[in-house]
Amino acid sequence: MNEPGDFEPILAQLGANGGAIFNADAFINNNIKLAVDLSERYRVPAIYGGGGSAAKSGMITYNLDILAQFRQTAPYLDRILKGEKPADLPVQQPTKFQYVINL
Repeated sequence: MNEPGDFEPILAQLGANGGAIFNADAFINNNIKLAVDLSERYRVPAIYGGGGSAAKSGMITYNLDILAQFRQTAPYLDRILKGEKPADLPVQQPTKFQYVINL
């Protein structure tokens, strides 16, 4: 999908016999209301990667816990300010996620 107008023909074709997964990228985040509204109109079950989609009538949201990510930066910043080189710090993967189901 490259344009907001691409949503409708795809979701109309899927109908209730398919499902959709919307990634948490900038394009989807900018058009999340349209994606949720059209998924609801064509009765397409959908999972959203962006936060807050379940609150906007989306079916399921699964994404990183952003606050947990920010909390992981404090120890790194402390180590850098104490003189460690950023290149020497280990890479960390997210460990906490949010899974929201709209009942």
